[in-house]
Amino acid sequence: NLSITNPNENYERRSFLRFDLSGIPDASAITAATLTMKTRLDNETVGNVNVAAVADDAWDETTITWNNQPAIGAVQGTYAVGPVAPGVADIDTVDLTSLVNSSFNNNDQQISVVLTAQGAHGMFFRADEHSLQTEHPWAFLDIQYIDCTAILNDVLGDFCDAATAVQPTSLNQLSNVISGLLDTAMSCEATSCDPCRATVEALILNQ
Repeated sequence: NLSITNPNENYERRSFLRFDLSGIPDASAITAATLTMKTRLDNETVGNVNVAAVADDAWDETTITWNNQPAIGAVQGTYAVGPVAPGVADIDTVDLTSLVNSSFNNNDQQISVVLTAQGAHGMFFRADEHSLQTEHPWAFLDIQYIDCTAILNDVLGDFCDAATAVQPTSLNQLSNVISGLLDTAMSCEATSCDPCRATVEALILNQ
C-alpha cells in the first residue's frame, strides 16, 4: 500500500503519482482532466487529501526518498474522504484540467502530482501490486480532448498560398490569416471546434 500521514504527527508520509500523456495526439485541445482516487482511512472516519503539482517528472518509484523527493508546487485541489469506516474505500475526484493543459502545451509527456494528508492521522491507497483486482485502478486520470489534427492539416494545406497572397508584416496580420483559414476548415459544430482554434493557431505560430 501507499500511505500519507498528517504533518502534525511524529512523521509525515507523502505519495507521488505520475501519469503518461504521450498517447494524446500533438494537435489536441484538452477540455477536461479529472483525477479519481480510491482512498482509505487508517483509524478516523473523515479526512482531507491535498493534490499538489510536481514539476520534476524524473523521480523513480524505486529510489525516491524523503531527502531526494522533488519540490512540491501549488495545490491543485483538495478532496474530502468520508465519512466512511476505517479501511473502507471512498471514491473522490479532483479537477486537474489546468495542470494537464499547462504540461501538455509545454510539450511535457508526463505529469506528476503528490498527495498529502490534512486533518486525519493517515490514509492509504492500494498499490498496483495488490492481489485484489477489484481494487484496481486506485488512481485514474481521465483526460478528455479534441483531436484537432484534421483541422490543422486543412489549415496548413492552404497556409502558404494564403500568407503569400496577403504578405502579412505583423504577428496580428498573420493571426488574421490563420483565423480566416480556420473559419473555412472548421465545419463541425462551434461548441466542439472552438477549442481547436487556439490550439491550431499556437501550433502554426510556434513553427
